[in-house]
Amino acid sequence: MAESKEQYMKRVNRYRTVFVITCLAVSLVLFLIIRIANTDHLSKSQIVNLVEGNYHVIAEDISENDFSDTLNLKGIQDVSRKGEIIDFYCGGSGIAPSSKEYGFYYSANDTPCDFVLMGTLKPDGKGYSSSDGNYFYTEKIRKNFYYYEVQF
Repeated sequence: MAESKEQYMKRVNRYRTVFVITCLAVSLVLFLIIRIANTDHLSKSQIVNLVEGNYHVIAEDISENDFSDTLNLKGIQDVSRKGEIIDFYCGGSGIAPSSKEYGFYYSANDTPCDFVLMGTLKPDGKGYSSSDGNYFYTEKIRKNFYYYEVQF
């Protein structure tokens, strides 16, 4: 029995719909994979080298409370003051609920501080960490300067 033109058009439209939905699903999966894999941050060793290699520029900007020269350093994306802490944000990766942020901070009193989660720091390897479902880790780079990473 031959298929009518109407039945043929319904079948073609169904295939088109399935094709479009499949393309959209594949595009969404690829977008999410690329987004999750996207990292725009420095590694821990790069952050340590950044601080050590540009210490005088960063220290001068801190003393003048003007971070224009520091913000011109490759790898530093933002600088913000949080009380006695100055946060030098160096990027992050992932999307919530599994994102990470990296950077370093200046502590005027030269003590490690969880200025993100506001948790109590406990010794952890070469540094300190706090956890409340999220995770914060910090490690001394040099006098007054600490590396940090935080995972949400």
